[in-house]
Formats: sequence, structure tokens, C-alpha cells
Amino acid sequence: LNQYNIKRPVALHADTVRIHDGPCTINGNVVDGIYDNQKLLLEKLKHIIPDKYNHWTLANWGPYYVPKSNDIVKLTKNNIGLYQDIIEYETNKKIKIQEDFVFLDKSQIKEYRFVNNYYFVMGDNIFDSYDSRYWGVLPENHIIGKIDFIWSTRK
Repeated sequence: LNQYNIKRPVALHADTVRIHDGPCTINGNVVDGIYDNQKLLLEKLKHIIPDKYNHWTLANWGPYYVPKSNDIVKLTKNNIGLYQDIIEYETNKKIKIQEDFVFLDKSQIKEYRFVNNYYFVMGDNIFDSYDSRYWGVLPENHIIGKIDFIWSTRK
């Protein structure tokens, strides 16, 4: 089933994303327009925890390095969850963790070289957006278009 979404690219490949008590930062710089109402954000999201990324919450998420093509990341049982879906997507093989070791199919791996560039994307409705905070970064080859115009009926 193909699913199409319109999301805002917040971080490009080779950027580091972090959301800490509200503000979203890319490489340490606050991104304007995302999580502006910090008090409301923290109240609404303090109990929502995506189970994929080291028990991060939507209000305290990261830091997460967005991989680019040919980046090499050292893998451990502690960080494999951050990149497991990407590696399985790129290799079409399954990751397994046994004791302190990471296996790709039956071969132990200590590092991985990424094939694709990736993007961290978020929806405009930050309180109810199924985006990179849940399903991970978007491969560049999955981007099919660009928005040139936003039509709003709000006054």
C-alpha cells in the first residue's frame, strides 16, 4: 500500500536533530515555528513516548544524527535501534541483537555505511503528526514532490 504524506523537511542528511523541553534544534540552532508554544507542548506531550527511540518523548527527542550517503556509523546494542529500520531497508536483511553483538542476518557487524541520503520530516500539526519522530527518517528516493503553495482558510 502506497501512502503519500505532506511533511516539512526539518533536518537534512548530516544534521543532528534534538528536541529538548520543547524547542527543536538542528545542529544546536533553534528552528523557528516549531514548538513555539513550549508550555502547551510540554503539558500535552509529556506522557507520549514513541517506543522506537531509547524511550525519548516527543518533547525530549534526540539527539539523532540524520545519515547521509557513505556515512559510516559504529553500531552497538545501545544505538542500533536508531538505525535498524534504515539498515534493514537498505539491505533487505534483518538485524538481530545477541548479547552485546549486532548481527545482519548471520554476520556480525560493528559499523554500517549508509547507501542513501535521509531527511527528518515533521508535520505542521506537531501535537498530532505521524512523522519522523515515530517512523524514522525519510530516504531521499521517497521524496516525490515539493509544495510551492499553501492554501489556508484560517483568518
